Amino acid sequence: MDCLNQFGDISGLRINANKSNVFMAGINSTDMAEIKTITGFRMGKFPFCYLGIPMAATRLTIEQFRPLTAKISGYVSAWARATLSYAGRRQPFWEYNPTRQDSQMIRQLAQIRDKIVAEEGSCLAALNRLQLWIAQGNVNVKVKASYEFFRPKATRVHWTKVIWAEIKEWLGFFRVLTTLKATTKWIIKEGRGSGVPAVAKKLGFASTVYCVWKARNAKIFEGKASRNTDIVRDIKLQVFRGLHETFPNIRDL
Repeated sequence: MDCLNQFGDISGLRINANKSNVFMAGINSTDMAEIKTITGFRMGKFPFCYLGIPMAATRLTIEQFRPLTAKISGYVSAWARATLSYAGRRQPFWEYNPTRQDSQMIRQLAQIRDKIVAEEGSCLAALNRLQLWIAQGNVNVKVKASYEFFRPKATRVHWTKVIWAEIKEWLGFFRVLTTLKATTKWIIKEGRGSGVPAVAKKLGFASTVYCVWKARNAKIFEGKASRNTDIVRDIKLQVFRGLHETFPNIRDL
């Protein structure tokens, strides 16, 4: 309580004892009475609901989770009549065509919608499938199964390996160095000193990590894809700039 009181003195926030309860389990009655005396809170009883989720000192039953599952089912069933509001216009969710100005979340939701429609054959069939899930109470969706359903089925292209292989050859790295940890250890060892080769190796490694993550984030969060050649060019420019700043007279070396 001293910590809470100190926090209140600094922030100006105070605990409302009339709205606060203390919940205890697995301790003896003497300790419980002492805690009640120190805090001044009333003794709460299990189970209780916190942020819509039931809390209990023992394992919860299916019936205690019923309000939460019913709420989730309500959200899923609302898809059938959902509308999207954009720029003051309301459009049915199942008829909305996302634009480039929409957020990444809206576009991803539209992709999931289109995936379901494509699997079922029509929008009506997709709605019937969702309603069937609700009627059967089939809301037990596993993350792995969802990922396998929605992920692109095309062969993955490990563009990062292509970029790293080209940069390694450009910098004269002849070791395999397939992991970030191995590369870091090797750079620390081989990049000692302040000469041009040592600085170039450290700049090349740091620039590669930076540019690859920059391209990755642009793809994930903005939907912008960069060509491998453009990423490699950016890495080399970063290295050249760093070398020029470190060695202004590099041409004379």
